Amino acid sequence: MAKPEQAVLIIEPHAELKFEGPFNLPVVSFIKLINDSDKKIHFKLKTTAPKKYCVRPNSGVLAAKSKIEVQVVLQPFIFNAAEKHKHKFMVQFMVEPEGERIMTPDELWKCIAPDKIMNYKLKCVFEQPCLPGNETQGPTPDNVDTTAADEKIKKIVDNNKTTSKPTLMGNGGELQKVAAEVKQLREEESKLRQENIGLKEEISRLRQKSGKDSERHSYSPPAYQLGSPDTSGPVPMTYIAAAVLIAIFSFLFGKFFN
Repeated sequence: MAKPEQAVLIIEPHAELKFEGPFNLPVVSFIKLINDSDKKIHFKLKTTAPKKYCVRPNSGVLAAKSKIEVQVVLQPFIFNAAEKHKHKFMVQFMVEPEGERIMTPDELWKCIAPDKIMNYKLKCVFEQPCLPGNETQGPTPDNVDTTAADEKIKKIVDNNKTTSKPTLMGNGGELQKVAAEVKQLREEESKLRQENIGLKEEISRLRQKSGKDSERHSYSPPAYQLGSPDTSGPVPMTYIAAAVLIAIFSFLFGKFFN
């Protein structure tokens, strides 16, 4: 915790950051930072479990006599009361030095002396509500009371709608919007898969029909055509006509040269 003489930033809650289950859905909590001094304060937040939390904003600058609420979203996970979830948050902050050249926040954090940085630690506490028939067992995807979860999300959304801070407006609604978009995309994907299967079946059916029509209307050459003579049947009329023409030409040719 920061030393008393360094406590220029008021942080709420003071010691514990609470998250109320069920934990199979995102759970939101808030850290309020109040700058009660006449100077600018730079801050940033760190956690021992960065993959389990989404922090907005995770760093920034507080003007004199101003405040901000940082939204901390705990990602869904399977909660086990028997396990010790030792997650912690640390708020680091410093007073912007006077008489220094203008620097970006990133440059300032790199150049500032370590003894000028103040730290404030918060312990994460998970509170699991006693659901009917689930007093001793943590929530899993199969045994969570979805009605209670929906009411909790609705409560978070309503609180965000009524807050006067523009940085927090719509955060709860954004979570619901993302969930609705994911659901819609999955439904569209399923619909496209069904249409794709239907198109494949239709193409296969048309190919089979086309093959049958080709066989029905295809021309089968007679057995007596060139390459496959059939001498077992009567002599075709074309052969007789050809013989007659040859005989006539032979007669005329012989008569002409005699």
